[in-house]
Amino acid sequence: TTFEKDGVRYVAIKPICENIGIDWESQRQRIMRDDVVNSTACMIKVVAQDGKIREMLCLPIEVLNG
Repeated sequence: TTFEKDGVRYVAIKPICENIGIDWESQRQRIMRDDVVNSTACMIKVVAQDGKIREMLCLPIEVLNG
């Protein structure tokens, strides 16, 4: 699932980590430590499956594999 903010397409990182079986918290820490990737990350509020609004750490699709 992607989200659009200010004309940029973003993807949430946590669901990707969960689906490929890697630790979400470790990946979040790596993103925060990397100056380039961190500068493109943003928090986007989305409606979760349970109907509650949650903030998700997202990256632009262009830097996702970085």
